[in-house]
Amino acid sequence: ITFLDNAKAKFGDGGDLTLYHDSNISRVQSDNKPLYIKGAGINFYKGGGSELFAKFVDDQQVELYHNNSKRFETTGYGATITGTTGTNQLQVAGVSTFVGPMDIEDSIDVDGQTQLDAVKLEVLTACQEVPPPIYVLISVMAT
Repeated sequence: ITFLDNAKAKFGDGGDLTLYHDSNISRVQSDNKPLYIKGAGINFYKGGGSELFAKFVDDQQVELYHNNSKRFETTGYGATITGTTGTNQLQVAGVSTFVGPMDIEDSIDVDGQTQLDAVKLEVLTACQEVPPPIYVLISVMAT
């Protein structure tokens, strides 16, 4: 069966599932019911198959790609993100390990016990007793 541009193939008593193509887009649409895609593994590729967008591995990971490079992968214990991550707010529960330098541009609020190794703190504080305020840089190095 060959359908020309702007033709629609409808399935179901009320045309619940529609396959549609015009000269700009191709669409699979299910208006009234969930759409299930089943397979032992499912991959989504750019037209022509030259670039992988997403990979769903049976009983294993889900992988998301940007420009054919894996950036996100689910694991048995959570997720792995490759590259730089930007977020407006990050809330972490449990043990977190940060490797490499951290640049914190605002404040840190720690509730509970904190253990710091090889820390260099530079604190800029204002002495309000003598106008105008005098700023003092306090530098502490702990190893």
